[in-house]
Amino acid sequence: MEVFMRTRTVFMIALLCTALPLAFPQGRGGQGGGGQSSGQGQGQGQQGRSGGSDGGYGNTDRERDRVHVSQQQRDQVKSCDRSADAVRDQARKMGNLGQGGGFNAGKARQGRDQLQEQVRAMQKEHQRLMQGLNPGQQQALESHVRNMNRLQERLNTHMQNMNGELGKDAPDGKRVAEQAREVERVSQEWREQYRAIQSRLVIQP
Repeated sequence: MEVFMRTRTVFMIALLCTALPLAFPQGRGGQGGGGQSSGQGQGQGQQGRSGGSDGGYGNTDRERDRVHVSQQQRDQVKSCDRSADAVRDQARKMGNLGQGGGFNAGKARQGRDQLQEQVRAMQKEHQRLMQGLNPGQQQALESHVRNMNRLQERLNTHMQNMNGELGKDAPDGKRVAEQAREVERVSQEWREQYRAIQSRLVIQP
């Protein structure tokens, strides 16, 4: 009887040892959880690398917007900006002629002559700058150059209108002032193009 009880006890212990892994598979479940966590980590890593890639594209765009020039070319752009500012100031003075008093045609013609000389100097300096650009710089600044060509046409039109009015025996002061204000407006837009160009310039090493 004692031998039978020992044999039965050993059999029950063996049975329990066999059943426990089936009833509580923590090890396999834990490994599965770890695999999922690893997968999430890899996904986050890929997202992080993707974000870094986007940042790289942004840097590439900024680099593409830069225009490498010499120090002399950069100084030329600044000089062109100052010339456009001088035109704007003189046009503003012309636009104020006749305010608060009678219009003086003689003074208006003198102011026109000074303005015309400043416009010629500005356009000559701009042309010198454009001629000094290499093909790569011309392509990079193509949109600015195209805008400035349109502005130059508008400027010439307003100057011609002013000259036509001042060529009369009795010019209309209001019309002269109107054309002068248009010249002031165009020269300000001209300056804005130069400012945009300056913001993209990088001195060549």
